[in-house]
Amino acid sequence: MRSPVFAAILLFATNALPLDAGQAELCFACHGRDGVSTTPLTPSLGGQPSFFIVAQLFLFRDNRRGNAAAAMYEVARGMSDDDLRAWGELVSKLSPPGPPNSAPEPARVARARLARPGALRGLP
Repeated sequence: MRSPVFAAILLFATNALPLDAGQAELCFACHGRDGVSTTPLTPSLGGQPSFFIVAQLFLFRDNRRGNAAAAMYEVARGMSDDDLRAWGELVSKLSPPGPPNSAPEPARVARARLARPGALRGLP
């Protein structure tokens, strides 16, 4: 049995085809046309490496991300390998989101410090 990472490497290794416009609109509706999401609990994708996007879409498509990812499974399940590569290329060319406009929430920072000591150096 092949691992998901191995499969993602195979997908990434060949050239991508153009995206379907309807598929693009569906993705941009939640993740933002410029790759910066304004939808709560939906990640910004701008600036992510192509390989990361291909790997994540592969996991969504094969329903390996669990129940929390049901919406993405519905989006990705019909994607071909070429679609995954094309999305990876597109997203990797988007600019990453800028820094947040406000200071981090103290309660979230405290929880993160407990979960991963040292990971948040430089935050108040």
